[in-house]
Amino acid sequence: MAYLIEADSTVSDLMAKIGGSQSTVSRHLKKMRKPGLIDCRKEGTWRVYFCNSVEARMILRVILGLVDEGRISHIPRIS
Repeated sequence: MAYLIEADSTVSDLMAKIGGSQSTVSRHLKKMRKPGLIDCRKEGTWRVYFCNSVEARMILRVILGLVDEGRISHIPRIS
C-alpha cells in the first residue's frame, strides 16, 4: 500500500516493485479494496489501483516515518 500513496499503479507495476507474483499482488489488493483502503479504475484493459482513503494515507505515513527513524524495527503481519 505504501507504493499506492506515492502513485497510482497497475498490478504489473506493483509486481515489478515488490517482486511478487500476479496472484499474490492481486490477492493483497483485493484484501485492501474490500474495506475501502484502496480502489481502482479501468483504463482500457488495465485496472489502475490507488489509495482513496485520506485516513489510511495519514496512518501509513506516520508508520513509515517511525520505521525511517528506527523507532519501529518490525511491523507485525496482520492476517
